[in-house]
Amino acid sequence: MALLLNKGKKVALICSTAFSNLAKAQSRVLGANALHLILIDHPLGGVEEKDLMLRFEQAKPKLNQLLSGFLS
Repeated sequence: MALLLNKGKKVALICSTAFSNLAKAQSRVLGANALHLILIDHPLGGVEEKDLMLRFEQAKPKLNQLLSGFLS
């Protein structure tokens, strides 16, 4: 992701809340401070499909916002 950002590409990461601090720290270390982070509820593994869909719905507004900015 950092390589793409450094090449001027727009990048976003969907991350569960349990890993948000790790994602932010890694972004800083790798020089990817402009990384867009979309947080969703944790966990992803071991949950029913309906719960995964709820997480997708949680991420969708931010994802749509970012995509509209990426495409313009």
